[in-house]
Amino acid sequence: MTIKQKFIDCATIEHNMALKPTIIFDATVVSERYINEVREWEAMQEETLNTHCASVLVRLEAYRNQHYLFTMPNSFKQHDNPVFICDDESYAEKYSSNSDTISDSADLASTLELTDSYEPYDHRNVSHPTTNWETLFHLLRGCMGTGILAMPKAFSYAGYCLGTVATLVIGFFCAYSIHLLVKAEYELCKRKKIPSLTYTRIAVEAFSEGPKCLRGFAPYSGIMVNVLLLIYQLGGCSVYIVFIAFNVKAVVGTYITDIRIEYYMLMLLPPLIFVNWIKNLKKLAPLSIFANFITLISFVIILYYIITIKPTFENRKMIGDVTNFPLFFGTVLYALEGVAVIIPLENEMKTPKSFKGVFGVLSKGMLIIVLLYASLGLFGYLTFGKDVEGSITLSLPDEEVLAQLVKLGLAFSIFLTYPIQFYPPIDIIWIQYLGPKLKNDSMKTFWELTLRTVLVFLTFILAVAVPSLDLCISLLGAFCLSTVGIAIPALIDTVTFWNCKTGWRFYLMFIKNLILIVFGVGGLISGTYTNNKILIQMVSVPEESTSFLTMLDKTKEHDNPVFVCDNGSYVEKYSSNSDISSNKLTHSVDLNSSSELRDGYEPYDHREVSHPTTNWETLFHLLKGCLGTGILAMPKAFSHAGYVLGTVGTLVIGFFCTYCIHLLVKAEYELCKRKKIPSLTYTRIAEEAFSEGPRCLRGFAPYSGIMVNVFLLIYQLGACCVYIVFIAFNIQAVAGVYVSGIRIEYYMLMFLLPLILMNWIRNLKKLAPLSTFANFITLISFIIILYYIVITKPTFKGREMVSDATNFPLFFGTVLFALEAVGVIIPLENEMKTPKSFKGVFGVLNKGMVIIVSLYTGLGLLGYLAFGKKTEGSITLNLPDKEILAQVVKSSLALAIFLTYPIQYYVAIDITWIQYLGPKLENNSMRTLWELTLRTVLVLLTFILAVAVPALDLFISLFGAFCLSAVGIAIPALIDTLTFWNYKTGWRFHLMFAKNLILIIFGVGGLIAGTYTTRAGVSFFSLPTCGDHQIVWI
Repeated sequence: MTIKQKFIDCATIEHNMALKPTIIFDATVVSERYINEVREWEAMQEETLNTHCASVLVRLEAYRNQHYLFTMPNSFKQHDNPVFICDDESYAEKYSSNSDTISDSADLASTLELTDSYEPYDHRNVSHPTTNWETLFHLLRGCMGTGILAMPKAFSYAGYCLGTVATLVIGFFCAYSIHLLVKAEYELCKRKKIPSLTYTRIAVEAFSEGPKCLRGFAPYSGIMVNVLLLIYQLGGCSVYIVFIAFNVKAVVGTYITDIRIEYYMLMLLPPLIFVNWIKNLKKLAPLSIFANFITLISFVIILYYIITIKPTFENRKMIGDVTNFPLFFGTVLYALEGVAVIIPLENEMKTPKSFKGVFGVLSKGMLIIVLLYASLGLFGYLTFGKDVEGSITLSLPDEEVLAQLVKLGLAFSIFLTYPIQFYPPIDIIWIQYLGPKLKNDSMKTFWELTLRTVLVFLTFILAVAVPSLDLCISLLGAFCLSTVGIAIPALIDTVTFWNCKTGWRFYLMFIKNLILIVFGVGGLISGTYTNNKILIQMVSVPEESTSFLTMLDKTKEHDNPVFVCDNGSYVEKYSSNSDISSNKLTHSVDLNSSSELRDGYEPYDHREVSHPTTNWETLFHLLKGCLGTGILAMPKAFSHAGYVLGTVGTLVIGFFCTYCIHLLVKAEYELCKRKKIPSLTYTRIAEEAFSEGPRCLRGFAPYSGIMVNVFLLIYQLGACCVYIVFIAFNIQAVAGVYVSGIRIEYYMLMFLLPLILMNWIRNLKKLAPLSTFANFITLISFIIILYYIVITKPTFKGREMVSDATNFPLFFGTVLFALEAVGVIIPLENEMKTPKSFKGVFGVLNKGMVIIVSLYTGLGLLGYLAFGKKTEGSITLNLPDKEILAQVVKSSLALAIFLTYPIQYYVAIDITWIQYLGPKLENNSMRTLWELTLRTVLVLLTFILAVAVPALDLFISLFGAFCLSAVGIAIPALIDTLTFWNYKTGWRFHLMFAKNLILIIFGVGGLIAGTYTTRAGVSFFSLPTCGDHQIVWI
């Protein structure tokens, strides 16, 4: 057949396939006749050839069947994928789409190269290549983890006969699948002329070389592999945490009982975070070697116990329950698979050719691993029977010292191995994705440490959520390793050689790989389903559950008189979630009869409070609720206003705040009488008031509650941000005396995890002793601060009577933030034993507000007179840095604010969870997990805001002006107006309307001016800290 005839056939292919054809012909030698024919035909058909034919492949059998490529019409060049040349002419149909490139080489001879000349192994530049024995050792170490200790449990699912056979079969499938992956890597490296590939790149390149219908999935195949590897590695880290906790508990529980497993995990969390901040794993190398030695000795001792206890076939099942086989499958897969380390190991070898083959390193290693796992699983099951634990170490005698040493030794070994297991997620998320995007970011190290912390914390949450070692192992094995360990390698092998194998070789490859894929996917589905079914049963049956999620569901509501109950019963008790459209008072009826109905119901007599508070207790709670970081910012507020204007302004704002709270309490009482309900929350007061107001505003009733909640939520979260900034600056002020150069953000980061864990406590009563201790610390600290103010000798010299008017909005916002406690006022009044005593001229509210306003005015005035314009955002930062007493005050107040954070944070949880999300997830089996997730996200949000703008005085002023001018002044005045809109007439109505309008204008004006001025300060400020570091926000 001539070249022209060949072209005609290829043109036919093009017509059928809409592709540019590649022409293939055979030759014994490259004769002059063929070369002349090519050149002659090129001259005659140049235009046609340019259009229809991209390249010509010549297969030369004379040179040991090596493949050569000629490109037409104008030149010749080597094909980009020289290995992809097959024995038949179907190549033109399959590969023409990859042959759209034409080079400008001078002649045919210059392009005549052997396509098999590239050897990937010869081009690998490894700084420290490993020998075969070293690679074998690393392979064994990489596969020897918690999985082997779970093998006896796996055999208890399958029985000793089926377990043995199935372990060998699964081991064979795993080893064979890894061989397929390594072979595909080598083939793709030859084609792409690159030394090595990662698992992700193997998947991407394989799909790009496969059938045309799958090539578009190439980028997503890499993402899929990364996601599955990420889940597997993070899940493995969770298994490590569970393993360590259970083994430590098994030892400690012999001496100290009644400590839940979750607390052992919590003890591990800080060390795990810190050890995973180490970015260079070489620093852990000596400890890792020590861990390997411990592991080896521990396995020997475990084997000793198995022998001495004497394995027996009595009462041992040959074949277990078929329904449990998916659990066995997942556990064995988790134990055997080391696919995440296989490719890196092969890429680092000194002689990588020795890795493959029947007697290669991989086969030897997998044979040893499978035999070890099968043996330990078999003898462990025969020894302990159906009572074997998820880790065989937990089946060892509890009170024997040798057994205790094994448990502690393996726990320590796994602890040291955690950073190695943790590294692949960091490689996937940070090195491959986030790191390059933040390459030039000055905060790159900070973000990396944050990521590491979040990932460790995520593994901790998973471990706490389901502390079941055997189920976690089986689920991870079934879900992840059945895909990345068996199915995906088989799929990669198929697409890699899709176009290079023909005839019976193609069908053999396709069938065997299809069997592997079906095997892997079947194991994934059955294993995942069975594990999830058991996990759901664990969580849904409290008396049988070991899950921390279930334990949290069992917690009782707290008796804190100031706050809403944790489980939302407060909302149900007082009907704050009832339909606001029901039982509304219609104003078309006679007002006199309506008044009679209302006067017949006394809300105070119908309140059922489990632990009502006395007047003195309420006063104490009111003072504690208002005395926070705000009072420490009052001297800074006075520096914005001057000592005369500051004093008068504080008294005026204090009066307005107190009066508006009175309006709110009065409106609540009136609405409760009308609706015949014992009490209302602030949100419900707003809704009911709008529904009672003018008809044109009644449609806004549902949105009024949302508006109030949004303002309260922003305020409470903002206060939490202030708390974080306050703690960080005060700790830095103390630590900076001894250790300098640590940025303020890192101090905040140090407190992030403790704050998250602290706010997982849903029952605030458990924090009552610490809260009392915090109150005592606060009182003593205020006395010491007053002492420093006195010895500094306050003076009017150099102090402004009236400061710059442009700074007054900053003063307004700070004072509002300091004085307002509207978030706790209504709950306090609702929990009183004699709520009538709350109101009145000499009521609890007035007494408390007089004391609060006097304290704030006194400290603000004296603090400003003592430190003048140099007053810091918190007066604690003005105390001497190197005096021990001052350092104690700063540290103590930081601790007190830290302990107060959950109380400040609770209102945000009440709004987001109890009122909104909680009821919607009432019947959700993962309800507690979602609540913990929400609590974590809200703490992270406050942390991010604090890191973004670490300016204490600006933060306080901003949230005071934006939120409290609304919910503390304007909205109470508006609620009072709407509540009595249809019940006051004549001069009483006009007086009410006029005074409330003044209050609303005052509040809205303060909101606008304060927010604008503070925002201008935030837009550009230079913030010095106690060290040399300076933050500039632009």
